[in-house]
Amino acid sequence: MRKLLFLICFSLVIWLAKSSDNYYAFNPIKFGPNLVEEKLKDFHPEGSIQQNGIAEQPVILTSGPDSITVSSGTINLAIPDEDANGVSHTLIIGGIPTDDLIIDSVIVSFTVEHEWLADVVINLEAPNGQTLNLVGNRGEASVYGFSDVRVTSDNTNPAFPSGYYGSALTGTYKADAKTQTVLNEDPNNNSIITSPAVSTSTFSNLFTMPNGNWKIRVYDVYGLGIGVLVNWSIKIRYTISPPLPISLHSFSGYRQLNKNLLQWTTAVEQNNRGFSIERSTDGVNYSTIGFVKSQAPSGNSNTHLNYSFTDNDFTSSKQYYRLRQTDIDGREMISNVVLIKGASLPVFTILSLFPNPAISNLQVMINAAGHDVVNIQVLDMYGRLMFQNKTVVGTGVNNIPVQIENLAEGNYILKVSVPSTGYSESKKFSKL
Repeated sequence: MRKLLFLICFSLVIWLAKSSDNYYAFNPIKFGPNLVEEKLKDFHPEGSIQQNGIAEQPVILTSGPDSITVSSGTINLAIPDEDANGVSHTLIIGGIPTDDLIIDSVIVSFTVEHEWLADVVINLEAPNGQTLNLVGNRGEASVYGFSDVRVTSDNTNPAFPSGYYGSALTGTYKADAKTQTVLNEDPNNNSIITSPAVSTSTFSNLFTMPNGNWKIRVYDVYGLGIGVLVNWSIKIRYTISPPLPISLHSFSGYRQLNKNLLQWTTAVEQNNRGFSIERSTDGVNYSTIGFVKSQAPSGNSNTHLNYSFTDNDFTSSKQYYRLRQTDIDGREMISNVVLIKGASLPVFTILSLFPNPAISNLQVMINAAGHDVVNIQVLDMYGRLMFQNKTVVGTGVNNIPVQIENLAEGNYILKVSVPSTGYSESKKFSKL
């Protein structure tokens, strides 16, 4: 009833204005609320009933090194009164690189004119199918509309102001992001359930697929009012994260008698200067104990490169190690942590298979208590013997090369056994 009385009074003001010589001074379009005939004269018949299409007007496209904007231009799509499907319009985004992509923000700008702003719901549907509420029943009895309002994913911006708008609202705001339940229960909703339903209240859930169809949907959820979607645009700001200077395939370490041996393998290196080796006794406070220069020519490689470092100067029973990789431009990356404890070695043990994975040669590092003969067998993952040989080891650490170039790519088991003691041990490795 309050809404009906407001419209009757407003219509009376317009009628009185038309009967005077100063009609244009009171023309509702010039006076403020863009409500009536003059806008409807501009409607394209197909546009006014278009629910899911792309406007005939050419879109405006601008782009830069880290943003892209697509605009509808003037479309003047009528918003159906008290209608669950509303009106929609689609803009197509394309050309945003997807590798190493970080979406910084999405900004939706629009101009909407309506006789009763509190009836208006505006949603945004992303190419991934997620739908977010941008505006939910704002402005109370305002008749002025939204003029170049920008809704952004940046939540540091203010919320939409509450209450009556005395003029067309403009500015930048964060999304209302109301759930479908809250929208359905709004007092300005006259049992209209907008479709499709809102699926998320988190703006970033729309970021997973930036390229494709972005669709704005505008609804009027209460009767006795007309409105227009005049125009809208979408701007996506993004950053292409630079690739990491290296891809660290593996990093391991073990005690070798009275010293600690660290080994690591890189799969890819880009602009790599080398590796600082850092040690800690508590896993918190680290100090640099050495530096290993990159083996890659000019710091760049797309093949596996193997590195090692020996620590001969430690006093604690536990040592924590990590690598600090530094590229030529000064960027750094810190590896995972390797813990080596000071417990004594078993009488016989496999210390390491290196590199792992391997291409043609696998180094088997064995610690032995004394002179002995060992059998080395390579088995597939079904336990079938691929080949075997015997070798002699001496006291301490022995490095035994095993040729695997004739093996097919895949996973295998290397088994070492000592016939004189009955000892055996197995470890898994991969052949590239």
